[in-house]
Amino acid sequence: MPDSLLDIVAKAHALMDYEDEDPFGGYAYLRSRGVTDEQIRTFTLGLGPKAVSMPPDTDDGARFNKQYRGTLNGNVVLPLYNSSGTLRGIETRLWEERKYSQYYLDGWKEDAVFLGLPHALASIWETGTVFLVEGAFDYFPVQRVFPNTLCPLTAKLTDTQTRFLHRYARNVVFLFDRDAKGIGYSTRVMEQYNHTGTDRFLVHQLAYPAKDPGALYEAWGPDRFSSYLRRQADGLNLYL
Repeated sequence: MPDSLLDIVAKAHALMDYEDEDPFGGYAYLRSRGVTDEQIRTFTLGLGPKAVSMPPDTDDGARFNKQYRGTLNGNVVLPLYNSSGTLRGIETRLWEERKYSQYYLDGWKEDAVFLGLPHALASIWETGTVFLVEGAFDYFPVQRVFPNTLCPLTAKLTDTQTRFLHRYARNVVFLFDRDAKGIGYSTRVMEQYNHTGTDRFLVHQLAYPAKDPGALYEAWGPDRFSSYLRRQADGLNLYL
């Protein structure tokens, strides 16, 4: 019987085996990319079912079935929510080939959808600051340092994501990839918003010596990684 996307996420999460010792399995893959057991539970990450489909008589279901061809086997599943906690899409990672795909329900661009919502909202309200990372496996190590971290899963923001930041944030700190695309986009946003008389958020870039935060975490480990990011953030004077 076809499932809703919410059913698929629940089934994938139920397949997660925290005692799986297979070094080439999905659980080992997540742990190797800097994801903790607590984050797997908190963000309901899962392992894709071997047989899966959505109702074919809907636009959402037809697109899902065409994209995944009846299986999510070999994929880790990362659910994506809006700020009210409504599931709006998933990112899937075929871990043996390091390939990823994203699937969104119709109308998702009408919401502010990030990896990390709504779990970051309390910290964002408290601090008035949002840290932005580009990719899923940059997100998890940074989120443990800064709970007010969000991930758009690409090197740009939609209009609705930007409006969300206008509403919730005084400061937006980019930790996008240190390549031309990531640096170029965050620099353009800085030039757009950081000028005298702006009544919107201020934009900052947090520099780091790696191609992306995930690579820095893998090179340095959790203690040095977190200490470095906190020192760099302190230098931005975000909370004055």
